[in-house]
Amino acid sequence: MLKDVDLVYSMGLFDYLPQFLAQRTVNELFGMLRKGGELLIGNLVRTADSSWLIEYASAWHLIYRTEQQMHDLGSVLPVNSEVIADNTNRCLFLRATNG
Repeated sequence: MLKDVDLVYSMGLFDYLPQFLAQRTVNELFGMLRKGGELLIGNLVRTADSSWLIEYASAWHLIYRTEQQMHDLGSVLPVNSEVIADNTNRCLFLRATNG
């Protein structure tokens, strides 16, 4: 397993993980960071104008998360975390810094 990395970034993985598994994965990924390293975990937000078409046309089902659910992912960490949105407000990021 990797150790002492500066950045762990994930976009597109957590949209498939149930909450309990996502929390365990967040904790494991955080353990890879060096002191001062940063964790960024992205997850899509359900929007009325986009998600139905993907799900209906291709049977592609994602796990969309709310801001509170993203905060809950970070609740397993030994440090404070924050949730930020991208410029489109269609993706939330959990951000935490080790130490």
